[in-house]
Amino acid sequence: MKAIMKTQTRWALLALAGVACNGGPYRAVEGDTVSVTPSDITFLISSAFDEEDNVGQVDILDITVYDSEGIPKPSTEVEVQAPSWGLYVIPDGAVRLVDYPYAPDDWQTARDDVCKDDSGAFDNTEEWCAWYYDTLSGQYYQFGSEYADADTSDYDGYKPDYLIGETDSYGQLRIYSFLDAVAIDRDVNGDVTGALPQQLYITIRVADTEAIYTGQE
Repeated sequence: MKAIMKTQTRWALLALAGVACNGGPYRAVEGDTVSVTPSDITFLISSAFDEEDNVGQVDILDITVYDSEGIPKPSTEVEVQAPSWGLYVIPDGAVRLVDYPYAPDDWQTARDDVCKDDSGAFDNTEEWCAWYYDTLSGQYYQFGSEYADADTSDYDGYKPDYLIGETDSYGQLRIYSFLDAVAIDRDVNGDVTGALPQQLYITIRVADTEAIYTGQE
């Protein structure tokens, strides 16, 4: 079984899975706080993160909102902002398990030729054009064909960097992140010497936090 990610719009997402059905979401008030687990995420520095190529690392993050007494707060609006490059954010409800159809052994290379139309725009007529590979787990993920953005000239397709979500009845919001690319430092010989961190910014307007992605050699 593999996992398929389905998304709703080009840049902004509304996370609806698991929300408390009581008329929310509601804005946080003074005294509310927010946390994310994990807040420190590591990745192994490698060529997988050299460029946006749908090969990277998938992580699950749980965001919790608390009231002034430290009690988890349901139906509270949460905003998540990713950088404009290399890191995507996906709501938990956009992921479901499916079986994959056949794809060629060299699908990552073939995508350069197959997954563009005559004008160079992203074309996912072949379902595997939208595959994303998690180097950490060896798991493939996919953005659903009907949600990929065929109007962009970037053949990699959908790269959501902003999410508005709502905490569930336990005061939590679960999201997925996909780390696709980072700025990698190399010496004069081309050897890797480090990588700049990436981060997700999480806010409830009256408080905020962040998840930091740090490379390890």
